[in-house]
Amino acid sequence: MLLNTQLGIVTAVPIQALLKRFALIYLPIVIIFSISLLSYASLDKQRRVEKIGERERNRIEIAKDTVTQDFSAISTDLRIVAKLPYLSSGNPRYREEMIKFFRTLAQESQLYDKVRYIDANGQEDIRINYHDGEPDMVPREQLQNKSNRYFVNDTFKLNQGEVFVSPLDLNIEHDRLEIPYKPTIRFGSPLFDNVGQKKGVILFNYFGEKLLQRFRKVMQGDDLHSGMLLNSDGYWLSGAKREDEWGFMLGKNE
Repeated sequence: MLLNTQLGIVTAVPIQALLKRFALIYLPIVIIFSISLLSYASLDKQRRVEKIGERERNRIEIAKDTVTQDFSAISTDLRIVAKLPYLSSGNPRYREEMIKFFRTLAQESQLYDKVRYIDANGQEDIRINYHDGEPDMVPREQLQNKSNRYFVNDTFKLNQGEVFVSPLDLNIEHDRLEIPYKPTIRFGSPLFDNVGQKKGVILFNYFGEKLLQRFRKVMQGDDLHSGMLLNSDGYWLSGAKREDEWGFMLGKNE
């Protein structure tokens, strides 16, 4: 009911008319406000998603650059070793110098679980194991024949100056998985004598766990989530659950 005090007239207005008038006046305002609010919320969500995406892309780039730097250093080490006198000439008097160099390389780089020279028959000729911070030479009677291993054969097929890089997998010793598990990437390069004949390969076993640790650290940052890494066949190399990792080496086909 509306009251006109100037004219002294009291006019009755139906409730439906009041609601209709209210709707005509205020409903467009409410609709516009709601649309604006939803648009802002959607835009804010999109910006947050873009920000998260950019942050994750940056983390991936940092992880990739870290791995690339290590791989570049390993390739340099291979090229240097391939030019050492013992490997190019086969002269036994250089063997001790070669062993000393391998020891120093393993000690100073701390990147390699094993540094090896393997001859054309697949037989280890020199092998340095890096264990508990110390490089140890493996005695001749304990050296193994690796002619049946894919990384030896694939490396031997390469041309001079080329570098073989294996997939990241678990190390095998004496035809069994090494326990505790030791993630490994093998880098190799063929060796040639002074007249250009292929005579063997140099192989470095790179500590794959170093790569995985740095990957996890970079991808996690200050957040609670973790990055996940798969191989080309879709198996976990670094997963949310550690028990899911290395399925392709452990007979887990899922």
